[in-house]
Amino acid sequence: MLTWFLPLIACLPLVALAIGRTQALRTLVALQLGAMALFAGMGIGVWVEGPFVGSMWALQRLNSIVLVLVGFVGWVVVRYASENFFRDPDGLRFLKPLVLTLAALQVTLCANHLAVLWIGWLAVSLSLHRLLVFFPHRYRAILGAHKKFIAARIAEVLLGFSFLGLYASAGTAQINVLVSNGQWADSGMLTFSMCLLAVVGLLKCAQMPFHGWLIQVVESPTPVSALLHAGIVNFGGYLILLFAPLFGQVMWARSLLLVFAGLSVLISGWVAFTRVSIKVRLAWSTVTQMGFMLIECGLGLYELALLHLVAHAGYKAHAFLTAGRVDRLPLQVADNTMEPSRRHYLQAAAWVIAGLGVTAWLVPVPKPIAPWFLLGLASLFVLARFGAAGLWQRGILVLTGGWFLYGTQKEFFAVAFSSDLVAYSALADVWVIVLTALLALGPWVLNAVQGKPWGRSLWVALNAGLYLDAWANRLTLLLWPVVLNPKPQQSLSHQKEVLS
Repeated sequence: MLTWFLPLIACLPLVALAIGRTQALRTLVALQLGAMALFAGMGIGVWVEGPFVGSMWALQRLNSIVLVLVGFVGWVVVRYASENFFRDPDGLRFLKPLVLTLAALQVTLCANHLAVLWIGWLAVSLSLHRLLVFFPHRYRAILGAHKKFIAARIAEVLLGFSFLGLYASAGTAQINVLVSNGQWADSGMLTFSMCLLAVVGLLKCAQMPFHGWLIQVVESPTPVSALLHAGIVNFGGYLILLFAPLFGQVMWARSLLLVFAGLSVLISGWVAFTRVSIKVRLAWSTVTQMGFMLIECGLGLYELALLHLVAHAGYKAHAFLTAGRVDRLPLQVADNTMEPSRRHYLQAAAWVIAGLGVTAWLVPVPKPIAPWFLLGLASLFVLARFGAAGLWQRGILVLTGGWFLYGTQKEFFAVAFSSDLVAYSALADVWVIVLTALLALGPWVLNAVQGKPWGRSLWVALNAGLYLDAWANRLTLLLWPVVLNPKPQQSLSHQKEVLS
């Protein structure tokens, strides 16, 4: 009976929708905080007493972590939005779909039935669409929401076929029973379903060339961007983590993620170097980070993917909600004397190699080694920055603490998954190492060739996202036209209403 309270708790903030405007703005915050606290308490109960599993709803280690994350981010976003729209006549028009989206997302995370999960997925997308078109006079927002709508419908159809394949093969729609089934009689149907699941993950995580909507929806209100980048765009990764015991058995599905997410990471990472707008750069970095999360799923590093999901959600929510601050530190140091030199990079490399050696001596290094390469490369850049400022000791202490936190958090999230879900693939390991190295070389390559004619052309092409989204716009408007009317008069009257 306890599991039936899960959707009720998730829908608790909806009570505020029946209250008046002023009361609702205050009640929404209180009820969202209450829902988050209840989920946090039940999540602790899962870790102490064990999972709560029913035929339709379940609370286990994986979804309890994500539920607490979504509840916390949702509370912050709702509180921010309630303050931001307090004197706006359209405040309730914004807060209603916001709360509906959060409630649908929390109900979906509680699902233990394929049909409930699919319906919840659809509800999240439809309620989110109302937030994306909140400003009907911003044609870029309308175009981005339209492309998101089409991509979401395609993903839902593919997800439905994937679930039908699982149900036809296993004869059950309960997710906990499906993932505990070690051997499948129809391996072909399992391969088909997991490959569709991989494609759904790529679509949901806005991987190239289906990324354009994520870049353009920054035209929507800032709370929408914070919620979208922090708790919804990474839902494709959560879906793969939910079916990790099945997904790890299908090499074709893992290969789809490694190839397409890997190329998306490389291209979007290079494109982000050419952008200057904070919100647009954050959107491009989300494409890159979601690609890394899917790559980790393809490598079988599910605990690392879950850590990536949680850390990225918290960081991006904070980054978007504070994007308007003028006192943010610049991404690049203005003083050239503070830029790391070749000597700084060599010294940092020596320290990082020594640190990795000591770590490998103390802790057995598991395969694949691509995450260790990425960790060492990121540490190299950070330590070189500290070295350029003459703060070597502080940099070493920061990296030591960071490595310790990384290791402990990775082990903490590992208890949500069974061990040895995926066999090691040397080819996949090398592929990710090469992609990571090429991504790190991006700034140097772009700076070295920008003075040449073909270098300027490369810079322009990357700044335009290799024109992939331009072709996607043409194809979208050709197959499913949408009216892109800026409506300047409506916008002006709305501004006068708000100012009065």
